Amino acid sequence: MWFRVRVQRLINEIAAARSETEQLRTTTAQLQNQSSKNHVSSSQPEPLLATASQSSLDFPGHNTVSTLCRNPE
Repeated sequence: MWFRVRVQRLINEIAAARSETEQLRTTTAQLQNQSSKNHVSSSQPEPLLATASQSSLDFPGHNTVSTLCRNPE
């Protein structure tokens, strides 16, 4: 009788371990998927800063190039 009870406990423990293993596999797959998505989004190039010609278009009264190249006389 005690043998049968012990075997049943071991069967229950094995079933619980299998369930936990499956949950860990699922969680691991989700985390790997999320990590891959984060890696892809972090490898996207950042927007470039405005160049001198772009900023002069934004502010037509101010031309950076002509201001820097002007010879004061």
